[in-house]
Amino acid sequence: MNHRLTGIAVFAALAASAAVVTPALAQAQKPAAINMKAIPAAERSAMGKCVDRVLDRLKQERASYRAVKPAIAQDCDTELRAVLAAAIKVGQAGPCTTVDGCIEMARGRAGDQATEEFQRSAARR
Repeated sequence: MNHRLTGIAVFAALAASAAVVTPALAQAQKPAAINMKAIPAAERSAMGKCVDRVLDRLKQERASYRAVKPAIAQDCDTELRAVLAAAIKVGQAGPCTTVDGCIEMARGRAGDQATEEFQRSAARR
């Protein structure tokens, strides 16, 4: 399985955080595009591998899609924090200035994206 959704999940969370922080401004304009290549490849790769491992394990266990979000949040927390910290460091985290300030949103988005991928892969079986 190859689920390269790490960037999508993390950066969707970052872009969405702009709407939470400034709803009027977010309605008036689109959030700036996140430059995923600005995030170091090592962090992106580690997150991708973690998501792949979790989804592969859940698939083997024949787990329900409901198990995906908590599994990603628990098993990939270190990797997600590293990606988020790197995004903040290079100015690609929207309004996020601390990992702790945005980690819950990033966990939720990463879990949502992984769940969608899990459901798509289950439909292809």
